[in-house]
Amino acid sequence: MTALLANVASCPIEDVRLAEHMRRVVFLDPPHHSLGYPPPSDPYNPLFDRSIPESEREEAFANWVSGYYAHGDTPETLERKTPLPDPPPTLSTLTPEEVGRMLCLPPGAPGGSDALLLDMGIKLGLFEALREGALYTGGSGQPTGDGWADVEVRYVSCERSVWEMPWGTMLLRKELEEARAKGLPVRNVRMVFVKGANHFVHWDSPELALRAIVADEDVV
Repeated sequence: MTALLANVASCPIEDVRLAEHMRRVVFLDPPHHSLGYPPPSDPYNPLFDRSIPESEREEAFANWVSGYYAHGDTPETLERKTPLPDPPPTLSTLTPEEVGRMLCLPPGAPGGSDALLLDMGIKLGLFEALREGALYTGGSGQPTGDGWADVEVRYVSCERSVWEMPWGTMLLRKELEEARAKGLPVRNVRMVFVKGANHFVHWDSPELALRAIVADEDVV
């Protein structure tokens, strides 16, 4: 979505003003690295945990990324590693057939295509540049066109998601507050918070996910 918003002003607009048909653009609980934010000093990901046998890391990652976490309100109190025992991690509740239909882990493992894309995007500053291009409007050098400046950007964050998501939310909120205080031209970003939900809210609680996306509520 950052790539879309960062480049939408360069799209053809001669015959169609697409912004007139767009109600909002939704960021659904994204991790910090997809927004180009740096990790904390003590990040954790089981795919890189050498204490876990390599053959068990994919299963450990699935349970880790789909777990429910008890976080505090500060970076120091974000739980990095251990999910709550209840509710259980979403992916642990599915049948092998369901997991096989919805999950393909090798591309995200070290050396996989997704992992290489992520690594190079971080090293080259791509995700940071896309975030800045998406958040700020009317900057010098931007193409002339319909940049969707009036289209709402809805940022949905889930209370129990793995630490990468609330960490990104904290950094985005801080950036927006500082930018608005400086009078910078930022988009209309609406932050929506889903209580009790994890990163797989669309699977475990689809009604909450739908409310977060379409309803007029800041807390769901």
